[in-house]
Amino acid sequence: MKFRLRFAEQITGLFVLIAIGMIALVLVFMGINKRWYVDDPVFFTKFESAEGLKTAMAIRFKGFQIGQIDALQLLDDDTVEVRFTIYREYHSRVRENTVIEFATNPLNLGGGLLLHPGKYVTAPKPSGSYIPSLDFADGIKLVKDGLVETKSSDEISVMMGNVGDILVHIKEETLPAVNTLLRNVDAIATGADKGPLGQTLYHVEDITRDAASVMSEIAAASNKLVGDITQLSESLRSELSDPAVLVKKLVAPDSTAAFLLNDHMALYAQIDGILSGVNNSIQQVEDITRYINATTPQITGLIEETRQALDQGKDVLEGLKNNPVLRGGISPEKEQPGTFRGYRDGDF
Repeated sequence: MKFRLRFAEQITGLFVLIAIGMIALVLVFMGINKRWYVDDPVFFTKFESAEGLKTAMAIRFKGFQIGQIDALQLLDDDTVEVRFTIYREYHSRVRENTVIEFATNPLNLGGGLLLHPGKYVTAPKPSGSYIPSLDFADGIKLVKDGLVETKSSDEISVMMGNVGDILVHIKEETLPAVNTLLRNVDAIATGADKGPLGQTLYHVEDITRDAASVMSEIAAASNKLVGDITQLSESLRSELSDPAVLVKKLVAPDSTAAFLLNDHMALYAQIDGILSGVNNSIQQVEDITRYINATTPQITGLIEETRQALDQGKDVLEGLKNNPVLRGGISPEKEQPGTFRGYRDGDF
């Protein structure tokens, strides 16, 4: 069975019309956004160079975009003609003595084309009029004659406007502070400052000289100490080099060893008494050990009998517990009242 769609041509035509309508709607909104349907006035000016200029570049007045560049053209005299549009709602700003400026700065802040209206309110210039720029003498002359409002809201102009305040601050506060600091440093260097810091810095040379003297004394004392240690080492080395001479010195009548040995046996008697006491203590320890070894079997038997008696007592208690006659015959122990009462025992 062949499938046929009724009204196919009508449906296709409907979709085509919808697509055309959507495209037309997009073009309408695009035209509104691009101001295609607004009769904006067009002006032109001249610049020395087109460097930094481009089409669709904004023209600003006090931070607001009031127009844009439409076209750039290089003229026969090597100047650049710029045609630009001013939005109709801002047409009143383009009055007599209005100039246009191409502002540039190294920070790329507040640059672009800036419109400076004439100082006096007049009727707007007609579309197609020439607006002088500050690249040429005619625009510069209008500014010098005071016929142009040259106030601008770009960041560089604001910064340059604050330069005077900065210089005043430096003159009134920073420079006096620097001068005071320099005077204080000079007073410290000459010793005129009587404060602790000034006196300390002024006497740094004396302190350094005293420190050098102390270090010299310490070095001399250290050298003397090293010499004494060296002499002592040499003396010990010479004494220990000949054992026979050392033995003779040790057994000499006036030596310490001779004094200890020639004490009429007093040291020997003390040593003998100490050794006798140690021998008696060892004998008593041996007797105790011997007694413990002799009674070990009896102690072992006594422990075994005690263990058996405990097992028998356990069996007797278990039998009494299981006897039905005695079960329940022991009255339960009464609970002794406590001295302290908890929070839950109180009456509520």
